[in-house]
Amino acid sequence: MVISTRGASKQRRDQINVEIQRLRDLLPLSESIKDRLFQLQVMSLGCIYIRKHRYQKHSKSRSSVLNRFYDSESSCACSVLRTISENSIPLPKGLDACKALRGFLIMLNRSGKLLHVSDNASEYLGHSIEEIMCQGDSIFDLVDPRDHPTVQTELNSGPQPTTSFPEERVFLCRLNLARTAKRQLQYHKFVLLQGRYIHPAEYFQSLANTPDAVSCFFIP
Repeated sequence: MVISTRGASKQRRDQINVEIQRLRDLLPLSESIKDRLFQLQVMSLGCIYIRKHRYQKHSKSRSSVLNRFYDSESSCACSVLRTISENSIPLPKGLDACKALRGFLIMLNRSGKLLHVSDNASEYLGHSIEEIMCQGDSIFDLVDPRDHPTVQTELNSGPQPTTSFPEERVFLCRLNLARTAKRQLQYHKFVLLQGRYIHPAEYFQSLANTPDAVSCFFIP
């Protein structure tokens, strides 16, 4: 005797739809954008925002550890950032700091998982930031497969110790301009990426059991 599981399967699908809708409602996006998202896009964006939240929370709680690893000679930029933060200088409303960059900002961890993509990325890649992020939650979803080894090599280069000045990494790669991963439109744009690890090697050695804290950033 064969027992039909059609009812149970439908119940599972309905439950999945309910949970994805809850996740969609929690995304910090406008209603018009959320209404256009597919389920896979909702899950991809959810992963990115959760990862970003976890990193920011961890980074704040470990700021005192980070400060011990930097000295005044090897981290002028970081010292300036700490001074601004400590003085709590309010920024004017509507000010987009990314407009001052010569490109856009991408922040990711060592495995290539995205933590942040600045809003002005749409000016360079031709689509909204939501569409760019919906292509996947990894830098490798945005980079042409022919350039994956190059990006992986740079990510594996590792952070510099505090005894060395933070080393800038500069390389070329092709970014995918497709609207979504499913359509796989073969449009690519050559971009020059420049970046470095935010934290020194000693910082990561002290956090060996927290790989999510490993991050770097690149500015195309």
